[in-house]
Parts: sequence; structure tokens; C-alpha cells
Amino acid sequence: MAAHWNELSPVLRFSLVLFLVGIFHVGGALLANRFPPLSTTLHALGTAALGAGIFLTAQIFNLHENWATGVLLWAIGAAAGFVLLGDWTQAAALAVLAPAWLISEWSVTTEWHSGGDRPLEVGLILIAICYLSARVGDQASRSRRTLVWIGGIALLPCVGTAIAMAFSDRYAFFPVQQPPVAISALVICWVVVVAGPLVLAWFLRGRSAWVNVVWAVWAYFLLLSASYSASVGRNEYHRSLGVTLALYALCAIGSVGLVAWGLNEKRKGATESGHRRVCNLRALLLFRQLHGEAGTLGEPARSWIALPGGGLRPGSHPTQADGADGEEPVNAMNKGILLGAIQIVVVLSLGAKLLYDRVTRPRAWVLCEVYDPDLPIRGRYLSERLRMPAEGFAYRESNPPNSSDWLINNQWAYLEVRDGQLIAKPQGSGSAQWVYLHKDHDGTIVAIGQEPVLLFIPERADIPSLRTGQQMWVEVTVPAKGRRVRSALALRKTESSRR
Repeated sequence: MAAHWNELSPVLRFSLVLFLVGIFHVGGALLANRFPPLSTTLHALGTAALGAGIFLTAQIFNLHENWATGVLLWAIGAAAGFVLLGDWTQAAALAVLAPAWLISEWSVTTEWHSGGDRPLEVGLILIAICYLSARVGDQASRSRRTLVWIGGIALLPCVGTAIAMAFSDRYAFFPVQQPPVAISALVICWVVVVAGPLVLAWFLRGRSAWVNVVWAVWAYFLLLSASYSASVGRNEYHRSLGVTLALYALCAIGSVGLVAWGLNEKRKGATESGHRRVCNLRALLLFRQLHGEAGTLGEPARSWIALPGGGLRPGSHPTQADGADGEEPVNAMNKGILLGAIQIVVVLSLGAKLLYDRVTRPRAWVLCEVYDPDLPIRGRYLSERLRMPAEGFAYRESNPPNSSDWLINNQWAYLEVRDGQLIAKPQGSGSAQWVYLHKDHDGTIVAIGQEPVLLFIPERADIPSLRTGQQMWVEVTVPAKGRRVRSALALRKTESSRR
């Protein structure tokens, strides 16, 4: 199928994506009663196929969409799976995708801005610690154990990445700095990255979440010391010995604190486990004394089923044929089918929105420049920067001319389609993006988009090389708002004619 993917029509490819998203969940629903582990695996594959379907939808219709929105839709599908099924695989997907969406959304928001890394650095450490501390005592829930595994694996990479990002905060190689992030956006981000992990920790740990507050303070001072331990400006390297020693001391305190915290949790878990077993045994003996040890003659024996939290509940037969955690088989099957329907609707809504924008939003042919493609994906695609007429901007001359346009003439531009042309303006509303101004040989000022536009091409399509006097033009669809223009198709045209 992969070898002939580009030979399929867009409608057939989209139908195949929907089929793959739905078939796994249908299979998981049908096997929920007879083979619960296989059912869990198929539902996990269905949620994974949802992510592939979301990102393939934009590629199928050749539209460059905000990638953070795709992660959000994927996280919504995983959240639906966790709410309906409660599987540990859905919990793992949600635990990874929810922070991934927040990180990607913040990356898009702060692109070409300065001062937006510190909240992201703190958030990386806090969410990893929150997951690591999800299991309190001897709680044996699979979802909690999954969070602990994710937190344990991600903690060191997250701390290392955050410290590396903090080091780069003090680097200033260029005399002109990027505009700072808006104060309102920073306040919202700080509230999310601090309150989010702490609220989740309180939900998972109760009053024991005060330890996570201590770790939040530790993470902030760790990153603060990392950002001030060294700096580079105008080719001069500066290192502060005192701050560097403080950084090493905080790392040592964190290591010792994690070990002590783990030992304390293990000892508490052993104590709570013994106390819970004694309480359960007392309850069972009391029940037998009240109702008779053997029960009524002819009445089926009554069994006790262990709950994930450590308690007991009565069952009608020792070999109950219930679904996961004692759930009725029919109910489990219906939930699986409902999950598949929800995730199919997610993909359909994205495809419908993209097609609606293609039909209703204005289009324009735009001259473009080839930009180096760097996506780690299979297939052929072009990465193009758009060249647009600029109106109302003040161009700053450089010496030599045009040598630093991408730095000193970096501007925020609003896009408008007028008379079939895409024009960049400093004032306006709707779709906007970062551009840099460039002066052509005839003195005309043009705006060149900083964010490249991607154009996916079938593998067997013939793309001749540009000849002298030829240019690359791309037809783009301008969204109502946001920072992306969406490419529809491309043609090569000469300077003197347009087809």
C-alpha cells in the first residue's frame, strides 16, 4: 500500500485513513469479552492510527496547517479513549500528548520572540516529577504504574533539556534582539505550567502533593542558576564561579532528595499495604460470622474480587465473565465502538474544515524562493518561502546592502489578498506571520516569509529544474486567522507570462 500511496486519489486515501482509524477500535470492541489483552492492544493501535490520520489528512489535501492543532486533536482522541475505556495504554497516550500539545502551542506562539523559554523549562521538569510521583504507597493501578514509568524515563532527559535551554537564555550573539513575548501570554503560560502539574499531583496524591510544591521551587532555582552560570555576548564568554557551584549543589540536592523521597514512599507503601490487608481480613471474617460460614443450602458460593485500590467487592461467581475491571461485556463493546466513532469524527472534522477553507478562503498566486527542507518524513515535498509586495513598512539599510535583512528588517505582517495578489502590511487583522523586508535591484521593497510553506509532491511527478528567466509560483489559501498560509499546488512560470 505504501508503494502505491501516491497513485491513489485524495478521496480514496482519505477513506483508507478513516478505515484504519475505525477498524482497530471495532476489532478491539468485538474482542473485549473474549481476549481483553488483545482488545487493549487494538484500541491502542486505533489511537495511534488517529495521529497518523490527522497528519496525513493535511498531506492528502496538500494543506499546510498549524501542527499544534493536530497534536491537540490527537490528545482529544486519547482523552476520549481514557474516559471510555480506562486502559493504561490510553492513559499513556494522553499523558504524552497533552504536554506535547501545550509545548507545541507555546512554541508556535513564541516563535520569533524572546523570553518564552523559562516557563517551558520549568514545565518539563514539573510534569516529569508529577508522573514519577503518581503512585502513592502500594497503589497498584495500571494507569498509575504507567505514569510512574513515563516519569522515570522522562525525568533525566527533561531536566537535561531544561538546563540546556536555560544555558542558552543568556546567549546573545546578535546586536538586535527579537521582540519579547507578551506579558499576558507569559502570565497564562506560568499559570498553566505551575498549576497544571500541581493540581494533577494533588488529584493523584492528595495531601502528599506538598512535596511536589517543594520540587517546583527546586526546579525554578535550578534553572535560574543554570541561566546565570554562563553567558556569551559579542564573542565574549563569561562564567560565574559562585553561580556554577550553586548549580552543582542544586543538582546534588535533587539527586539525594529523589533517593530519600523514594525510600520514604516505599516504607509508607509497605505500612499501608499491611494495614489494608488486616482491615480486609477483618471485614471478611465479620461478614462470614453474620451470614454463616457456608451460606444457605443450595445458594451458589459467593466470591470476593480484589479491587485495584486494594479493597474487595463481592462477585456472583468466581469465574465471572466480565470485561476489564468487572465491566459488563456488552457495555465494554459499546464503549469501544463509540470510541472508534469519536475518533473518526475527529478526522472527518479536520478534513471538512480544510476543504471548507479551500473553497471559501481567498487564494492568490505568490512568487516563492526555495528553502531547505528538513522534515524527517518519507516522500517528496518542496519547502518554499513566499515573496510578497510590502506596503507601509520602513526599510532599514544595511552595509553592505541586503546583508542582514533577515535580522534588522524582521517584521510582523498581516496578509491580505487584493486583485489576486498576496500583500504584506504592518496593520490589519486576520492571518499574519513574521517576514523580513528585502530591497530588489529596482528599489522595490518585498516581504519574504520567515516560515516556509510545504508542498507535497507525488513520487512519480516530473519536476523539471528551473531555467534562466523562470520562476516558481505557488497558489496559496489564506486562512481566516493564524500564522500559516496553506499551499494548494505549484506551477513554474516565466517572468513575462502567467497561465
